[in-house]
Amino acid sequence: MGELEAIISDGPASLEVRVACEVEASGQGFPIYVITLGNPHPDNPAVGFFGGFHGLERIGSEVVTVYLKSLLARLRWDSVLHRQLETVRLVFMPLTLEMGSWLWVKKNPRQLLSRQGIFNPLIEHRLQRVLRRHLSWLDFLGRAASGYRRWLPTAEQRAWHDAQALSRWYRGAARE
Repeated sequence: MGELEAIISDGPASLEVRVACEVEASGQGFPIYVITLGNPHPDNPAVGFFGGFHGLERIGSEVVTVYLKSLLARLRWDSVLHRQLETVRLVFMPLTLEMGSWLWVKKNPRQLLSRQGIFNPLIEHRLQRVLRRHLSWLDFLGRAASGYRRWLPTAEQRAWHDAQALSRWYRGAARE
């Protein structure tokens, strides 16, 4: 929890932070933070980034925390990010209680017996690969939400696509 709180305390004034709830374990309270960046206007799109954390398994939380940290570092110099945040709201909940991926177990069955959890990439190069792949994907989601007016079909276009899809579906079913 210390790393996340350090990121929050070092964050810019535009970083909004609230505690959604507090979870108690072994007599100790742990805050569940909701961290937001960007324009809060209700007409703007929002993208939520929720990190899984279950037991000692921390990869989901780590991905979301590293992405948040990279955005905050970019805010110091990235004018494109500033313009993006004028049109979108990014919401982060780095610590939530969710499950992981069986892919790690399949690649390394010894992880079944690991104290750190079966869903964590224990080998450093796998952790770095997960971070590289996910950070690009998370960045894409924020950019896509910011530019939704350029790609989201109008009501008329959506009706046309729906009609095309139904036509293809039922025409294909008639041939079988």
